[in-house]
Amino acid sequence: MDKLSTTDAGVIFIGVILILREVFAFVVKRKNGTNKTTQDDCLLCIKKIAQQTDDLYRWHDVRDDEGIPIWYVRKSLEKAIDNLSENVAKQTVVLQEQSNLLKTLQRPEFRGN
Repeated sequence: MDKLSTTDAGVIFIGVILILREVFAFVVKRKNGTNKTTQDDCLLCIKKIAQQTDDLYRWHDVRDDEGIPIWYVRKSLEKAIDNLSENVAKQTVVLQEQSNLLKTLQRPEFRGN
């Protein structure tokens, strides 16, 4: 094992001092009674966490008519997909009309032969 350099020892020493300072500050507060936590305070915190968890569950449990949770799909994305589907359907109609027109133009009476 390598020897500790002066810099490494200094860093470790400063770290230990900072940790001890925090521990002593906690002990002094605890001794003076300024940092007391009662059982009632803990129970209130637990009840608040339980309520927030229940709220979060209810928000995420809302489902659409197909049973899919609605928070999975953004409404704007759903609208964009609907618009895209409508446009694809319109393009299909136009393409079919063009195809029919080309078939009509290929008839002998339109070729000029």
